Amino acid sequence: DEGDYFKRDWWHWYDELPKHLTYYGASDYAVTAKGGDYTVHGVAGVDPDDNLYVVDVWRQQTATNLWIEALLDMAKRYPTMCWAEESGQIVKGVGPFLEQRARERKVYFRREQFVSIADKPTRCRSFQARASMRKVYLPRKAPWLTDFLAELHSFPAGKFDDQVDVVGLIGRML
Repeated sequence: DEGDYFKRDWWHWYDELPKHLTYYGASDYAVTAKGGDYTVHGVAGVDPDDNLYVVDVWRQQTATNLWIEALLDMAKRYPTMCWAEESGQIVKGVGPFLEQRARERKVYFRREQFVSIADKPTRCRSFQARASMRKVYLPRKAPWLTDFLAELHSFPAGKFDDQVDVVGLIGRML
């Protein structure tokens, strides 16, 4: 189950976020509430030295209306420059509802869709490169950290890759 795409010694750690981060978000959507893939929302911040801080990750197998509310909660909490998502049927299907809920809640943020070109390892290359250059910082005590690292360290051989998709989108966006 051990992948070789991400190495354990690539990560730096933080206890407190630095000031002056520019935030970016990304989501990998799933439509099956129980079982199957996870919906994952993630936020990362970039400091003036171009270090990337993974700030927050939300991951659940839940109904669309619940993950939309979780996305809006994160978008409200973190003032992102942009929020990345893959283009496709899910965005086309839930996009209008997401936009309606954002207006109702007065949560305004820019979303940008990315085409799923190539395979997953190729789509995640820019985040992998940044990590290999020791430019990615992870929180020491986040409740989501164990699952996050397990998924990254087992990629591409692991069962799940939804969090990898999110950091791959952030890397592509940057």
